[in-house]
Amino acid sequence: RRQRQMCIRDRKQSYWNATAGFIARLWSPVHVYVGAGYSNRKVAWETFDGSYVKYEPDCYYGAVIECGLMLKVKKFFINGGVMLNNDSNNFKDRVGNFGIGMYF
Repeated sequence: RRQRQMCIRDRKQSYWNATAGFIARLWSPVHVYVGAGYSNRKVAWETFDGSYVKYEPDCYYGAVIECGLMLKVKKFFINGGVMLNNDSNNFKDRVGNFGIGMYF
């Protein structure tokens, strides 16, 4: 039986999540947010024959919880936080996030 060998010169990956939650003002201009939802990450590596194989150790899907801080600066929010992904491992997979948004 011949085993496929992975080649790391090319890798395909996708990641998405959808969450809903709450934002609360701690003190002006600092806010905290918490949320929950669903997350999905897939990673595939190219083999020497040109095909792609799903790399299971880096793939996960399932429930996600998130929390972070937001700083209000004039008409903008600057935020940073962490999402904890659950793929039957007690939320051990973490993804950090950073963003800038405008509110009306």
